[in-house]
Amino acid sequence: MENLLGDRIDSLTEQLDELIDRGTRIPGFNKVLIDPETFLNILEELRRSMPEEVKHARIIIEDQERILTDARDKARAILEQAQKEADRLLDEDEIARQGRLQAEEMVRQAEHYYLEMKRSALVYTNEVLQRLEENLSLMLRQVQGNRGELTSQAQG
Repeated sequence: MENLLGDRIDSLTEQLDELIDRGTRIPGFNKVLIDPETFLNILEELRRSMPEEVKHARIIIEDQERILTDARDKARAILEQAQKEADRLLDEDEIARQGRLQAEEMVRQAEHYYLEMKRSALVYTNEVLQRLEENLSLMLRQVQGNRGELTSQAQG
């Protein structure tokens, strides 16, 4: 349809050119006499054709604006979705980071607990061995004392 209207307007402008070319020139005035009725008929035809062309151009512009608005809306929606996804990933990353920090703290506490328990076990073992050594020393002295008495009685 666009070509038909464009072709029609081109045809009418060519008719105007031909009307002027066929017109009578007035020497010294750079003027041309043309048939007013033919000129007005072509002009009227142009006027009838132009509104259709203008309507068609408006439709194209409206379509273009609608397409651009849709594209902007879709781009905005995509950006919003991307921002939400980025926020979600950041939240997940933060949760993972906090989880790692908590796990590291638990490991530190477990290591501290292990070292404390090991130290306590060593202290306890040392105390038990010290009491055992004291008891064994006491027993050894008693055994030595008893042996001494036995030896004295056996000699005497």
